[in-house]
Amino acid sequence: MTDTLVVAAAQMQSVFGDVEANVATMVAMIQEAAEHDVRLIVFPELSTVGYDLAQLVDERLWLTPEDARLVPIAQACTETGMSAVVGAAWHDPASDGAPRLAVFVMHPDRTVDIVAKMHIPGDEARWFREAPYPPCPILIDGWRVVCAVCFDAANPSHAIAARAAGADCYVASAIYDIAEERRLDLHFGSRAMDHRMVTLLANCTGSGNDWESCGLSGTWGPDGERRTIAAEPTPVHRLVIDRIERALITRYRDPAQFSQPR
Repeated sequence: MTDTLVVAAAQMQSVFGDVEANVATMVAMIQEAAEHDVRLIVFPELSTVGYDLAQLVDERLWLTPEDARLVPIAQACTETGMSAVVGAAWHDPASDGAPRLAVFVMHPDRTVDIVAKMHIPGDEARWFREAPYPPCPILIDGWRVVCAVCFDAANPSHAIAARAAGADCYVASAIYDIAEERRLDLHFGSRAMDHRMVTLLANCTGSGNDWESCGLSGTWGPDGERRTIAAEPTPVHRLVIDRIERALITRYRDPAQFSQPR
């Protein structure tokens, strides 16, 4: 278990339907993050194909972790010693091929954890099925990390279950639209403060058929305050990096320390 975990929120604009181009962008961002000793990088929702649900009629845009097009990400994770949270549409073989809006958590040892969205809103219900509770933590250097996929973070029950599972960090791949800036900050600030953990948002950037991203990827501390931020929702790919000290979380979880005057 390490005293410090370096994380990165990757704010990126995916090219709709072009897995190879999006993988190339993610590999470049992983390599950039490695220069800052990042151990966990989180990409936005559906980062492999872009958030345009209508394109999912093309079965080639439904991926598995073994897909040859994802090999460059696996190689980059191995070379850098980093774990990457990559957004994808996926058929769940454990549930008769149920369609899931998922993230693949790709590790340096070539193992992959798959986390699927547990709260499916609106039009997404035409394409995906909700995954069952509870969310399970993933170990990164001894830190317990729980992944959320977008609307999961809007539901307090998801973060409650994450904390019950021992989460130190709560990270989300998402798309928050323009004019949702306040909502975004409330979701991640409150989850962090209520459960004394660090939260991270990797929001997409750019725009699609019926949305325009507000950007604002970053991290929040267990006091509910912003720690880092990507200030502009530009189409330029951008990393937001944070060094999380375990002492920060311990302070807010230890009543004896937290009760001391500042």
